Amino acid sequence: MERLKLVKCKDTNKLADKMLCCLSMSENEFPQICAFGKYAVIKELLADLIRNGINISHGIDLEDYEAQHYDKEYVLYLDHFGVTVEKMWHEDNEWHKAGYYDTDCDVAFVHENCNSKILNSIESNKILGFDLSELDLGDNCTTAEESNCLTVTIKYDLYAEEAINIINKMEKRICYIEEIFDDINKLSALF
Repeated sequence: MERLKLVKCKDTNKLADKMLCCLSMSENEFPQICAFGKYAVIKELLADLIRNGINISHGIDLEDYEAQHYDKEYVLYLDHFGVTVEKMWHEDNEWHKAGYYDTDCDVAFVHENCNSKILNSIESNKILGFDLSELDLGDNCTTAEESNCLTVTIKYDLYAEEAINIINKMEKRICYIEEIFDDINKLSALF
């Protein structure tokens, strides 16, 4: 099996730009670009696409672990009609065994934290892995995604004032994102 080409993106905004570029350059009459990832990644990507003026086309099925107890991957579909988000995993039922839904798209972006079994469910001409530095906090901080929770680790050698400034910036970003998702929930209730 050929290794995935890894696309490095500074943040989800850059990934959104790459997806929009792929959509506009596709020769397919009805192109579809997909991104696969856990809750935190797809949530950020969705917010960036909406900020870029992309409409919600068929609905958003995206809730954190606390609400749904779902900790597997999501798929974000982007086409000329807008953006849709769905769960990739289905539980065992009378129609099929537990597993990932089959997905067909022109270009697939798969986050590095996805289970490799998801690749068997993706039918695409081009599958790219992607890595995010997720939050641009400079050299003094690092980020990690653990159990659907984005954590920020601040090095101990910072002055207290610098650390407080970084934390304040993060709190503002989180509040802004929460406001966006409150608006999305209100909109999705209309559909």
